[in-house]
Amino acid sequence: MPGNGRALYVDGFFESPAGKAVRVMTSAGNHYCNYNDYATNTWGGWYGTSTDHC
Repeated sequence: MPGNGRALYVDGFFESPAGKAVRVMTSAGNHYCNYNDYATNTWGGWYGTSTDHC
């Protein structure tokens, strides 16, 4: 998580043929996503989101 933050809970999990993503919520009410690209098998890093998906 950015700034060594911690997630309060997992808020969503999404998968497509291209990869998968996980969305978490912090105690401050912020949502963050991280995406795994199947082509490279790497996670992209956490980023903030205000939508109901990643």
